[in-house]
Amino acid sequence: MLKVRLRFEKTGPARYISHLDLMRTFQRAFRRAGLPLAYSEGFNPHPYLSVARPLPVGVDSVCELLDFGLNENSEFEIRNSELETLPGRINAALPLGLKVTEAYPATRKCQEIAWAVYWMELEWEEAVSEGGLQALRSLLDGRPLPVVRKSKKGMVEIDAAALTGGVSIASPDERRVVIQAALAAEETSLNPGTLLEALLAAAGEAFMPWARAAVTRLELVDDTGKVFR
Repeated sequence: MLKVRLRFEKTGPARYISHLDLMRTFQRAFRRAGLPLAYSEGFNPHPYLSVARPLPVGVDSVCELLDFGLNENSEFEIRNSELETLPGRINAALPLGLKVTEAYPATRKCQEIAWAVYWMELEWEEAVSEGGLQALRSLLDGRPLPVVRKSKKGMVEIDAAALTGGVSIASPDERRVVIQAALAAEETSLNPGTLLEALLAAAGEAFMPWARAAVTRLELVDDTGKVFR
């Protein structure tokens, strides 16, 4: 089996496609592109297809990774010429908001991904006070941020701060705050929705809940901080 990795964007209307529907969408796109997918053996064969660190529904991303297998008995070979044209072939069959930007041989294991870097823009209907902004900065200075999360063992309390790193905060104008942070993406992971929930709970009356929140995943990185490919 020839293993290929795609880097793709999931933005706009595609942000609302669930993980399972995303897998089905790519399977259809591969068939329309004429790619000879490799399948498992047995009574219920399925294509070798996996997405690294599935994205929460409603979140944009410009760095998604999808691995799939190609039948070694096919005429397709992993050559630079083939891989250069592969994104265009697949994109022709994908819906709006999904766009493959790169294709290359899959060599590293996705288990090496340690962090996911997110950009979170919060917007209020009214101006945020300086005191509210300072309160937000203080909440992200490393002190504990307890939040209750559902797990296989039931509801458990986690410390969102312990799973957050590389935080930066900017205020483009008086009604917006932009947070960029790396969130743990290993077995014990943290998604941006949980972090924002923890911030709201900890802030109390420091500021009113934001009216809108836009979240984009910017990059997946390993435990050394290098971009994972």
